[in-house]
Amino acid sequence: MSSKEHAATTDSNSLTQRSTVLTLAIACGLAVANVYYNQPLLADMGRSLNISVQQVGFIPTLTQTGYAVGLLLLVPLGDMMERRWLIVTMLVLLACALVVEATVPNLVWLSVSSFVVGFCSIVAHLVIPLVAHLTHPSERGKVIGTLLSGMILSVLLARSVSGIIGEYLGWRAVYGISAGMMLVLALVIQGRIPQSKPSSTLSYQQLMQSLVQLVREQPVLREAALNVALVFAAFNAMWVTLVFLLESPAYNYDSRVAGLFGLVGLIGVFTTPIVGRVADKRGPRMLVGIAVVLSLSAFVILWIAGGTHLIGLIEPIWDLVYREIKSIFYYLCTQAV
Repeated sequence: MSSKEHAATTDSNSLTQRSTVLTLAIACGLAVANVYYNQPLLADMGRSLNISVQQVGFIPTLTQTGYAVGLLLLVPLGDMMERRWLIVTMLVLLACALVVEATVPNLVWLSVSSFVVGFCSIVAHLVIPLVAHLTHPSERGKVIGTLLSGMILSVLLARSVSGIIGEYLGWRAVYGISAGMMLVLALVIQGRIPQSKPSSTLSYQQLMQSLVQLVREQPVLREAALNVALVFAAFNAMWVTLVFLLESPAYNYDSRVAGLFGLVGLIGVFTTPIVGRVADKRGPRMLVGIAVVLSLSAFVILWIAGGTHLIGLIEPIWDLVYREIKSIFYYLCTQAV
């Protein structure tokens, strides 16, 4: 083979790899977005199914609980099963759950389908190890960092997109469209992504036992996990109640406007590189402390002005997203310990 042919082959492989990473990044972002679609749509769901605010307000909790259970029980399967098959299977199951969500007749089915949607939306956490496997070591950090930024962006835009679609086409259309996208992604990944051999020979029981051992032996990991749990609790408490506050006589806004509030959090995405550099120089603990203070101040502002002034709502949302990003970096830093 001539040098020109060798160079062409190398460029082709590099292009294929970049295309593969992009495909997986899209799958990652669209899958995790399903966990957050319902938050601006809660009021519409309640009216459509004739259920109370208290009942429909529990739906995001079920979705997040399903997501947490999926992380615990399904993600370890990526170490013992062929990853492409597992990702495609989860995308198909997720599409089925979304179809059910789009056609639910009552609160019971809405609750069950919301839990299953969260349970199957862990595709992103199967994709990240596969992306790391397909990426050259010299580019791995950059690719994973870009992928995580895309995940954060998709979480923020998910609310805006679902709010707009829900306003014009109805909340059921959001899940129907998402189900179609999951099936398309499953077909694309099946046809374009290479197979990946399992990275572990341990049984499922041994993998689960290793998780318990890891938690026992790593106090910093326990601290980071608690911090992230509290962050998401505050973050979701804000979003679950926001749509009802915006529909109150004080504001009189619809689900579209509630979703657009997610765009405020885009400011936080652009702070990600800065946070990474500061974490390298000063350490993540200082950033977490600052983020906690900012978050507390955000809730104080919401308590004082959120019921009557729009700025009282925008400020807390920005600060909560800001703290979430800091905590994600804190979590990533602990992985290197």
